[in-house]
Amino acid sequence: MNTILETSYGRALIIQLQLDGFPEIITKEGSTIRYHLAPWNGVQFSGITYLKPNGIYTFRFVLNKREIYYRSKLLNSSIPSWIVFTDNELWHLVWIDRKQSWEDYAVVQMDDCDNYVLCGPYGICTFTYYPVCSCLKGFQPKSPNPWVRKLWSSGCVGNTPLICSNDGFLKYSRVKLPDSRRSWFSYSLNLEECKKYMCKNNCSCNAYDSEAR
Repeated sequence: MNTILETSYGRALIIQLQLDGFPEIITKEGSTIRYHLAPWNGVQFSGITYLKPNGIYTFRFVLNKREIYYRSKLLNSSIPSWIVFTDNELWHLVWIDRKQSWEDYAVVQMDDCDNYVLCGPYGICTFTYYPVCSCLKGFQPKSPNPWVRKLWSSGCVGNTPLICSNDGFLKYSRVKLPDSRRSWFSYSLNLEECKKYMCKNNCSCNAYDSEAR
């Protein structure tokens, strides 16, 4: 599924449901990924907390062995609606008749942390902190000098080499999941089964997660 948005100053954005690994929606400019909604968690895409049942449109994400799709539909097709792209944001605008004005209903890319891979591998972005990028516990900047200049894309490395048989996993809650294109998923395993059978003795497993039920 591809949706192409043409901007007023010659830039084309492609909104795409990518199917590598665990499916998610990404926004690309040419071949460069600008933004990703993060994988579906059973309720919404984990990167957009505003996606909730509402009176403007319905939405549905389906993932099973027969089909994969995401669909949104206006409940009232007579209500004017626009998708507008500014420098770093996608706005969903709806016309409010009683106000006689366009009102923003949703904004994609609301802060610096929505920039794709801003903090690099093993980095974490917290928009309420300054600087916004830091390393996960047990990691440090791979290239300290660029980090001082707020160039974080090189990411972080472990303080000590990881030892698969001894190291474990730390729990992080209420976070936007990273790029899932290189992930593996199961339709049947729960969180504990995923840890036990797929990650505990697999040195290539960096993290695991389970969608809400």
